[in-house]
Amino acid sequence: MEENDAVAICGDISWAMKYDEFEPDISAIRSLPGKKVMIRGNHDYWHTSLAKTRAMLDGNTFFLQNDCVEIGGAVFAGTRGWQQEDADHFDSNDRKIYDRELGRLRMSLEAAAKKKKPIVVLTHFPPFSRSFSESPFTELVEKYEVPTVLYGHIHGTAALSKEYANVKLNGIRYVLTSCDHLRFSLKEMDIF
Repeated sequence: MEENDAVAICGDISWAMKYDEFEPDISAIRSLPGKKVMIRGNHDYWHTSLAKTRAMLDGNTFFLQNDCVEIGGAVFAGTRGWQQEDADHFDSNDRKIYDRELGRLRMSLEAAAKKKKPIVVLTHFPPFSRSFSESPFTELVEKYEVPTVLYGHIHGTAALSKEYANVKLNGIRYVLTSCDHLRFSLKEMDIF
């Protein structure tokens, strides 16, 4: 990593349960060169307050929630997302979370569109359906003409399959960035 780089962290930032346990992890992230932009994952139990999380950051480290950040020639937007509607056992509690996360992505994209620069979306959960087809999340991304979506969440043997690695749907590139997939290494890429 160099000072001019931007690094996206698509959730599951730390195994910490509380903010004091998270401090060593965010300290290590802050110490890295370049800009770092993060979203929450489903295992980020330490994150209970946007204000508390942002108070732990510096001018080169950003945590997205309902907003965006401009870095260089791009605008980063995103949300955690949730399991898709076609998931096994998707229930009324999942529906509430799903709809809230969809609304958060909408707010983030609305803010990003005002910047008039290419948008990169970060999600934790895959934004497409289990059959790699459209979902309300992909339709929203398509509406805002986002060229690239980075996502995480996929672990274990599924993360090693080529099926998830680079999904192309209606001209948009969806790139898996989970640690299991990247084997805990950075992946250098052009985002446009």
